[in-house]
Amino acid sequence: MQFSAISVNALFDNLFGKSWQQHEQVLFTANDGYQSSIPVKTFLQHNSFLAYKKTNKANFKNKEQAQLGPFYLI
Repeated sequence: MQFSAISVNALFDNLFGKSWQQHEQVLFTANDGYQSSIPVKTFLQHNSFLAYKKTNKANFKNKEQAQLGPFYLI
C-alpha cells in the first residue's frame, strides 16, 4: 500500500515545539472514542507517520467499509 503522509515528529514539533518530547505518553482518540496511548520514546526511536489517504483511494476503509480515518498512524 502507498499513502500520502506526514512525519509525526515534524507535525508535533510544528504544533507543540520540542516540549512534547518531555512528556511520557501521546494519547490518540479515535472517532468512536477509543483511546490509545503510545510512549513518546517510541516516536523518538522510530520514524512514524500520520497517513491521511491512500494514494489510490480517497479514504481508509476496512472489509466492512467502515471509515477508519481521517488519519492512520504508520
